[in-house]
Amino acid sequence: MKHLIKLFKILVVTLIIALVCNICVADNLIVNNAIAELGKGETEANNQGSEVRLYTRGRDVAWCAGFVSWILDESNIALFKYSLSAKAIYNEANRKGRLTTNPKAGDLIVFNRGNPKSWQAHIGIIEEVDNAHIYTIEGNVGRFPSTVKRFTYKRDSIKNLLGYIKTGKD
Repeated sequence: MKHLIKLFKILVVTLIIALVCNICVADNLIVNNAIAELGKGETEANNQGSEVRLYTRGRDVAWCAGFVSWILDESNIALFKYSLSAKAIYNEANRKGRLTTNPKAGDLIVFNRGNPKSWQAHIGIIEEVDNAHIYTIEGNVGRFPSTVKRFTYKRDSIKNLLGYIKTGKD
């Protein structure tokens, strides 16, 4: 009986911490699926490799949006059409009223690349949010061999931030 009481106390403390920190990573299929892809990516050349082709439906192309689209598909989230364009996903989210200023774990983050009016952008998955930082999982950042990696951004100074896309019901 003492063992059950101790286990119950640990469970209660864990739940309180999760609520206080506004983190629900364990129950977020999008985040869990993205975590499972950490370290995967380019193996043959820039924007090339079997994992890149998995994310991009067989193409050797820039793959950040393909990675996000693939994760959403794997998570049974059908909010947006599969796309290899981060800006197209952002524009579709905007049309559907899915942009938010209050991102949560499992939502998407989009950055301008180059001229903000161009088609170019970058997209990633938000793993966690706290008062000061946004923690993401992103593919196709940096030089070959680029892999799926974690990044941390200061919430009040994210360079080239285009916006956040909500994937949940809230």
